[in-house]
Amino acid sequence: MRIFFFIFFGFPVSLFAQNIVSGYIKDSLSAEPLIGVNIVAKGESRGATTNQYGFFSFSMGQATKTKVLISYIGYNKKEIEIIVSKEPIELLLSSSDFELNEIKIIGNSIEASPEIGQIRIGTLQIKSTPALLGEKDAIKILQLLPGVQKGVEGSTSLFVRGGGSDQNLMLLDDAVVYNANHFFGLFSVFNSDAIKDVLFQKGGFSAKYGGRTSSVIDIQMKEGNRKQISGEGGIGLISSRFLLEGPIKKDKASFMISGRRTYFDPILKLIQGSNNYTRYRFYDLNAKINWDLNKKNKLFLSGFQGDDAFNSFSKRFTDVGTSETTSSLQWGNATSTARWTHLFSQRLFLNAIVALTEFKSAITEDNKTILKVDNFTSKTQISFGSSIRDYSAKVNLEYLLNPKIVMQSGVFVSRRLFNPKIFSAKNSQEPQKDTLGNQNTKNIEAGAYISYSYKPKEKVNLTAGFRYVVFQVEQESFHFAEPRLNFSYEIRKNQYLKISYARMSQGVNLLSSTGFGLSTDLWVPATTKFKPQTSDNVSLGFERNFLDKKVTFSWEVYGKSQRNILSFKEGASFIAIGENPELFDWQNNVVTGDGVAYGNEFLIRKNTGRLNGWLSYTYAKAIHRFENLNLGKPFSPFQDRRHDVSLVGSYNITKRLKFATTWIFTSGNPVTLPIGFYQEQKGKNDFFPVNYYAGKNGARFPDYHRLDLSITKEMKNRNKRFKSNWEFGLFNAYFRKNPFDAFVKINNTRQGSTLSIEYSYLLPIVPSINYNFKF
Repeated sequence: MRIFFFIFFGFPVSLFAQNIVSGYIKDSLSAEPLIGVNIVAKGESRGATTNQYGFFSFSMGQATKTKVLISYIGYNKKEIEIIVSKEPIELLLSSSDFELNEIKIIGNSIEASPEIGQIRIGTLQIKSTPALLGEKDAIKILQLLPGVQKGVEGSTSLFVRGGGSDQNLMLLDDAVVYNANHFFGLFSVFNSDAIKDVLFQKGGFSAKYGGRTSSVIDIQMKEGNRKQISGEGGIGLISSRFLLEGPIKKDKASFMISGRRTYFDPILKLIQGSNNYTRYRFYDLNAKINWDLNKKNKLFLSGFQGDDAFNSFSKRFTDVGTSETTSSLQWGNATSTARWTHLFSQRLFLNAIVALTEFKSAITEDNKTILKVDNFTSKTQISFGSSIRDYSAKVNLEYLLNPKIVMQSGVFVSRRLFNPKIFSAKNSQEPQKDTLGNQNTKNIEAGAYISYSYKPKEKVNLTAGFRYVVFQVEQESFHFAEPRLNFSYEIRKNQYLKISYARMSQGVNLLSSTGFGLSTDLWVPATTKFKPQTSDNVSLGFERNFLDKKVTFSWEVYGKSQRNILSFKEGASFIAIGENPELFDWQNNVVTGDGVAYGNEFLIRKNTGRLNGWLSYTYAKAIHRFENLNLGKPFSPFQDRRHDVSLVGSYNITKRLKFATTWIFTSGNPVTLPIGFYQEQKGKNDFFPVNYYAGKNGARFPDYHRLDLSITKEMKNRNKRFKSNWEFGLFNAYFRKNPFDAFVKINNTRQGSTLSIEYSYLLPIVPSINYNFKF
């Protein structure tokens, strides 16, 4: 208990008297708190940044009033004078205006950041990027950043700096999201209308984040308009969405509710027969309520529910009878969060969080046979499922010690219930042979952290943190000390040299036999047999501004070592069945190993003016070594790709017409394919081909590249409060046949037999049209 007492009550006290101003920065129209706003004393280096609740605490030294400059991308800069106050103040920012005569956007210049491996993405950036079928997606935007490798064609899987798809901590209002896939991975579950802010960390990890070894994706939902009722939505080719927000009590409390659903099931029902059909649909719901109890206490309640369902039915008629087969695949997420924030003083800010997450998936197949003789009927049913439920609680403190030091600290605990394999096989004719099996298990993760951000000199920024984690697994405990260090030095004005180190640990694992990020992949806990994963992450970077702060260039190199990575054994899969339920134990089908990854990343971005966007390039390498895979030899994992290029741009042709494009290129991902075959004799004149391989993932798919285009036309509306636009898009505009899967073909000719590899393709040119509105 001593460590918890020190974190909450043992922080040092400021050594000299000073004046402090604290408060919230909000949008002037909706009163929505703004995250990551910079507030700096004019002509000085003293400043602050708003947290995820829009709160800031600013030291004025001995002065009773001072002028500050407030800046935030997408909003007008604001210069005001602030005066010492005992109560928290409220500052409002207005979004950037559009000047018709000059046909240009008035935006903010981009300030180089002392942070390394971190980027924020706003809703405007998400909505201005071309997307498959017009479905704007925050996860697809992250795939366009340096250091992030994509999954297969259309997938929302993320592989960050050589890490696996399970090594990304994905939070929605502080609740963990375990599966972000809709539509078999083509879209994510995050509705862009409901999102306010996305913080992505791939290095320089804050001490308050943990539980994964590669990245953090912290998504905050909108809180709702506190001034007036407003809404937005859209109608597309495959789905529609709608958001409504407004005040419950003006300037005190608000709500937000958002929903999205596909049309596939009713359309397919119209065009398919009754004997053979396929149905699919997905939906998601987001809701949030916030209430300012008083100037020092705020309460937030939020929730998310998303679900996918794929069903098929076939009926066959034969001479002896009729057979019917019904199959279904379902998966879904649910999260709920309750948060309370309290301002103890101008210096001390607290937030307490309780969250619940649940993810479930299930595959079911029912077979029914009816024989003409005696009308005999038999039924069989096979079902396979998995689930995870996560209960968590956190308490975080932010404390301004003095103008040079800000402290953050907290405690946390999570209790996870796993059932990675729920299997059932039933036969109506032999009920005594029904097979049932499940593997209920649990683990507990608890710990504490403390972090100090220190600015000893005007050009130096130092953040040192420490996180202590305990995993309680079965009857054994694993203890991890996780130091964090971030350092930056301002070489010249807006030119930073940066370095960071972080140790991370992870007590959950995702087992995948494909690497595609399917909903049927298994989430399993660390056990006494397979210890929690750990990683050491090192980054070195440089960032500077060009062209009067309109363009920012950043460069980073990184290295990562990984331990206790889990993988299926050769030939094993998520659905291993047998007559004995004990054979279902996933621990009998996995092996553990280590990995290393390193790379070089470049990013050039421009966020202001008629033309804006970014160009990113990554050179990366990842290597895994498992004692019981590939004969113990090192091999390239699925996410190892040498080169990755993303070009993203948008151009405002006129006030009402906007063009956007995305072009991506990536080296082919590793795959296990035969390099030849030989004939093996089975009988006297009976031969059959046997493939031989260069090793695990010894081959590669062809390079991947794709161009996406969109053009958006703003409509004129008599009602000034109502805005609408039409968006036309092309996904894979030049019809690149990017391989999705590969299979082996043996060609027999008179000259002999040859082996060839053929590829299947998933997405051709995909046009889209969407109508979007806002009021």
